[in-house]
Amino acid sequence: MTTADVERLYVLVESLRGEVVGYRADLNGRLRALEIAQAEDIGGSAARSLTRNQIVSWVVVIAGVVGITSTIVDQILIRV
Repeated sequence: MTTADVERLYVLVESLRGEVVGYRADLNGRLRALEIAQAEDIGGSAARSLTRNQIVSWVVVIAGVVGITSTIVDQILIRV
């Protein structure tokens, strides 16, 4: 592997890390908005609660995927 290849990998990994940080910030903002909306909602029907729970579930799943991606990026950085 040449020096240029290594530099290219570093640039690509750094770009991926930036994307992951952006996704995390976006997810944190969305989760915060959901928490605020839930706190403001005093009552509601069961159907609305189910929809809110589904949204929170999706946010948790997406946060998990971002976390796994972040772990993979960290492992790549450690091995490079």
